[in-house]
Amino acid sequence: MTLDMLCPGESATVRSIGESALKRRLQELGLSDGTKISCLYESPLGDPVAFGFASGVVALRRCDCAEVVLWD
Repeated sequence: MTLDMLCPGESATVRSIGESALKRRLQELGLSDGTKISCLYESPLGDPVAFGFASGVVALRRCDCAEVVLWD
């Protein structure tokens, strides 16, 4: 399961983040393996999606969310 599959109101734990430029940026924001993340809401057209985790809220495009693998 990947982050783009979460619906608003659902939560999961990050298993891994794909190898990309996005990985470093997400790690700088505090998102790493083992972090609990919640889907807060999505824009009216469905992209981007807002996620909340320990250090705050971040909005990500669905194509970027597909690189974040979650525990089932």
